[in-house]
Amino acid sequence: MNPLLEQATTLRRTAETHCAARRWAEAVGAYEALAKTWIALAGMANAPSVRDDRMKEYEKALAKASECRTKAGCAQDGDPDSNAGTKIRDTPRDGTKDDQDVTSASDPGSNPDESEFLVTDKPKETLDDIMGMDAAKREVQDFLAIVNDPEGARRFNLVANAGILLYGPPGNGKTMFGKAIAHCVDAPFYYASGASIRSKWVGEGPRRLHALFQHVRRNPTAVLFFDEIDTLIPQRDENTHNSDKQLVTQFLQEVGGFTEGNSRTLLLGATNCPWDIDAAAFRTRRFDIKIYIGAPDEEARLGMFKRAFQKVPLAPDVDLRAWAKRLDFYTGSDITGLVTQACKAAFRRYRENHGDEMVRETDLEEALPLITKSITPELLKKYEDFKASRSS
Repeated sequence: MNPLLEQATTLRRTAETHCAARRWAEAVGAYEALAKTWIALAGMANAPSVRDDRMKEYEKALAKASECRTKAGCAQDGDPDSNAGTKIRDTPRDGTKDDQDVTSASDPGSNPDESEFLVTDKPKETLDDIMGMDAAKREVQDFLAIVNDPEGARRFNLVANAGILLYGPPGNGKTMFGKAIAHCVDAPFYYASGASIRSKWVGEGPRRLHALFQHVRRNPTAVLFFDEIDTLIPQRDENTHNSDKQLVTQFLQEVGGFTEGNSRTLLLGATNCPWDIDAAAFRTRRFDIKIYIGAPDEEARLGMFKRAFQKVPLAPDVDLRAWAKRLDFYTGSDITGLVTQACKAAFRRYRENHGDEMVRETDLEEALPLITKSITPELLKKYEDFKASRSS
């Protein structure tokens, strides 16, 4: 079973347990974590129907979080001994509902604290830690050269005033690229995703987004990384919900002033589904630079195997080069899963026979049917088509 699906099941049970015990604040946290998990699963879905089903689960989790948040507020007002959470504003005395301000000013969802997005520990990952991906690394290094040498870049009329979109199949290191970029820039690193910005409350999503950009703008230099950005700025059409349109509009307005106001601030986005992003996001001074993070090649897969087995004893019959050749269309996360399954098998054997302390070829062979490749030729074709239509 997919580990994220297992996580979703566990989070749902945890949330339901908290609800049954009337621990509303804990239930809010569990349902919000569940929503983020479903967003991640939706990004991994290859079939549109599966993606739609998972997005529905995401919406359900957000709805339950909002419901529990309301109950937490009621509990705080009426039961001082209860485990209350965030206080929610009561309905106006005249019985009307203010659609423009559903939550109170004390709701952290309306005015998120900077600590919600600021990564306090500077990422330790570097571009050297990423196996393969030489073409993508070169593009990133070219951009970082402009950022780190603005005076020299200006001689060639170059400024770092464009956003970078990292796109490609799930599990290939897009987030790691973002962290590596942050490592190369001596600046605060902010991390956000569609799940951390979106809300069931009317108008709250745009407010949260605006607050995030305000936090970022206070720094002379900063890195702002949006994961799963397709869930934040989806394509707009006649069927798009008003809340989605508001979020897209807010994002485009913020980015316009963001990139022009501070050329030393890096805007990064990562997505598995670039074709789902609103076309306006690709205009000048938004996501000008689009970097494809594709499937790892043989050398990259070999490097991933060597790193995964760096501290694990391998039997002499294990030929990692041969395994790297076999695993075409396997992502970095697929290879990690394969290694983990093989290590578990070896550990079970070790517990039964303490004289056997190696991962053997048979362990990998038995693990292979359990870890299917995430990338298909059809999926790669979609990325190639997008690349052709949105070439930088």
